[in-house]
Amino acid sequence: MLSYLTIRMGRPDSPSPRAARQRPDASARPDICVITTVHGPFDVRIFHKECAVLRDAGYRVCLIAPSDQAPAVIDGITLIPLPVVRRRVVRMLVQPWRALRIALRQRARAYHLHDPELMPIAVLLRLMRRRPVIFDAHEDAETDMRSKPYLSPWVRQLAAAAVRLAERLCLPHVSAVITAHDGGADHLAGLGVCSTIIHNYVDAQDLPRVELVAGRAPCLGYVGGVTLERGIVELLTAAQMARRTHPTLRVLLIGPAPADLRSRIETEFAEVAEFCGPLAQPEAMRLLAARATIGVSTYLPLINYLYAEPTKVFEYMALGLPILCSNFPMWEGLVVATGCGISVDPTDPDAMCQGICDLLGRPQSELQAMAQRGIELSRTRFSWTAEAPRLIALYRNLGMIPRRDQVHEG
Repeated sequence: MLSYLTIRMGRPDSPSPRAARQRPDASARPDICVITTVHGPFDVRIFHKECAVLRDAGYRVCLIAPSDQAPAVIDGITLIPLPVVRRRVVRMLVQPWRALRIALRQRARAYHLHDPELMPIAVLLRLMRRRPVIFDAHEDAETDMRSKPYLSPWVRQLAAAAVRLAERLCLPHVSAVITAHDGGADHLAGLGVCSTIIHNYVDAQDLPRVELVAGRAPCLGYVGGVTLERGIVELLTAAQMARRTHPTLRVLLIGPAPADLRSRIETEFAEVAEFCGPLAQPEAMRLLAARATIGVSTYLPLINYLYAEPTKVFEYMALGLPILCSNFPMWEGLVVATGCGISVDPTDPDAMCQGICDLLGRPQSELQAMAQRGIELSRTRFSWTAEAPRLIALYRNLGMIPRRDQVHEG
C-alpha cells in the first residue's frame, strides 16, 4: 500500500496573495485583453497558465471575468470583474454584451476570448478595433452541447446546431483559433478552420512534490465537477463494494456538485464518500497529495469525453498518483500505454471495483514505478513548459511583440 506526504511546494499557493494585489492603473493601456463569461477569474488554463505566460513574456495583460471582487492587479494581471450571474440564459445572452462594452474601453493591442457564446463578440471586436483577435475554443463545443444533461434532447440538438453555425460564420474571421487537443483541431479542420493546438498540460513546478511513504489508509482522489455524467455514482458504488476487502477505503471528492447529487452522496454514500466541495487549485492539489493513494477519472462514455484530454489525469501524474481511468482508447493511450495506471469500464461498478482492488493490492514497488513514470512524463511529454512557447509564438506571428522587446529592438 502506498501513501503520500507533501515535502515541497512550488510558487505561492494562493492565486491572489495579498502582497500581490494592487490598484489598477487606469491610464495603463493593456497589450492583451482576455475575456471569459463562463470561467472564474482564477481558472487554471486562463489565469494560471495563459495569462501568466503572457505576463512573463512581457505583455501587459488584463482579464475580464465574472467575479465578486473589486478591480485589482493580481500577480501582475489586471482583473476587471463582470457581474456574477447564476442563470445560464442571462449568462449566454447578456454577459457577452457586458464584456464587449468593457473590452472596447480597454483599447488593447489584442483580444483573447474564451467560451462559445463569445464567438460573435470576437468578430465584432475584430471589425470595430481592427486588432488581432484570438478565440480559444478549448474543446469541441458542438459535441459538448449534444451531451449537456440539463438540456432536453431537442434543445441539445438546437444548441449544437447554433454552435456549429456560429463556428462556421465567426471563426474564419478572427485572427487565430486555439484548441486544447487533437480532437478539437480535427473538428475545426472539418469546418475549414485552421487552429493551433495548445494542450492543457500541467505546470508541474506549481504542484506539491510528494514522496511515497507507507501506512496511509486507501483513498481514491477525484478533482473536478462532481456530476452524474462524470461517473460519480458508479465510482461510489464500486468503492462501497471494494470496502468489503478494503474496509477503510474512502473517496475524496473535490469540486462543485448539484444540490440534489450532493444530498444523495451525503446520504446514500456517507460511509465511503468525503465531499469537500470546490477548492482553489493549489489547495485541491495539496489535499490530494496529502490524502489520495489513487487518482480517479472514470467519466461515462459520452461523445464529448471520448476524445478529450482530461486535465485531472495530468495533475495526478504530476502529483505521483497511480491512475484509474475510463477505458476510452485515447485515455488508455495516456495512462495505460505509459504505464501510469489501469483502465476500467466506467459504466460497470463490478469492473470498477475489481480495478480498484487490483491497484490497491499491487506491490508497493509496482505502484511506486507507476507514480514515478507519471512524475517524469509531467516534466517532459505532458509539461505545460513545452506548450507555453507556442502561445508566445502565436502572438508574435500576429505582430504582437512584447514591449520590453520593442525597447531592446529600438
